[in-house]
Amino acid sequence: MDAIVKKIKNKKKGIISHAVNKMTFRLFLLNSDNFGFTFSRMSFSFVMNGTFDLIDKAQEIEKKITYLNEKIVIVEIQDENSIILKSDDPHKKNDEIIFYDLFLENSNNIVKLRFYRIKNNNFKNSLIPSMFSYDQFERLLSDLAQIFF
Repeated sequence: MDAIVKKIKNKKKGIISHAVNKMTFRLFLLNSDNFGFTFSRMSFSFVMNGTFDLIDKAQEIEKKITYLNEKIVIVEIQDENSIILKSDDPHKKNDEIIFYDLFLENSNNIVKLRFYRIKNNNFKNSLIPSMFSYDQFERLLSDLAQIFF
């Protein structure tokens, strides 16, 4: 995990990819400093062994990922291989709604988690930057490793 944080601090801007064990991480970095970073989107891929229930993994995300200022909940189970999680109580201001949007999908035991921050203005979604402290990010990496391995 330290290697990923070091890459973020050194790169400052651009695409960062990192693979460790059975996890691949990709970040679209907008800015970083000594305290944290801003990104437009981030994705994780996990190579899974054996059988597992993706719904169980989504429920674990609901229980463990509780430190993003908004509770993340399952909003749609498209099928046994595709689940959408979003902020339960998104930030609302005037006509705008700002929320986390996570897509969890399984294809041939490779689980992908895509993580976005969305602004909805008059029912039109657009990607907006999200900010993490390094402590939040390291906790997220640790929690995802516990959930998927």
